[in-house]
Amino acid sequence: GNNTGTHGGGIFCDNDSSPTIVNNFISQNNANLGGGIYCNNSIPIIANNTIVGNTASFGGGVHCTYSSPVIVNTILWFNKAATGSQIWGTPKVACCNVQGGCPGIANIDAGPLLVDLAGNDLHLTWDSPCRDAGINHPLLPATDFDGDPRVRFGRVDIGADEFANHLYRL
Repeated sequence: GNNTGTHGGGIFCDNDSSPTIVNNFISQNNANLGGGIYCNNSIPIIANNTIVGNTASFGGGVHCTYSSPVIVNTILWFNKAATGSQIWGTPKVACCNVQGGCPGIANIDAGPLLVDLAGNDLHLTWDSPCRDAGINHPLLPATDFDGDPRVRFGRVDIGADEFANHLYRL
């Protein structure tokens, strides 16, 4: 986090690239286009990420130009932009928590209840609507960024963190 650029403050996908972006916290970045992720003429898969607190002129969370990204199980919240605060463009979005809502299959629009955005603690709390709300998919790694099992109780959580009872309860 805390990066600044003209395109893709956090990640820049360009010219026929098709990266798989999984299990990341992308936060506190700033760019003209795509504060969190900028996609230009690319087809990335963006899965189980937490994209929060980014700023851009267009697409605070994700900006898509001539691109067809697939975004699944991802939190897009608290991103700011003059146009398209969470998403700018037309990616395919499913099982995501998008502030302000987003068309797609099983998307929700509910405060993710992260532990402390200002303090950059982006773990899910006990009461988070993102718990057990994602869809299990073949790109899921065995563990989240903390090393906790990625799928607990049969269904994956939305975002980069898989809630673990030993960590937090709000």
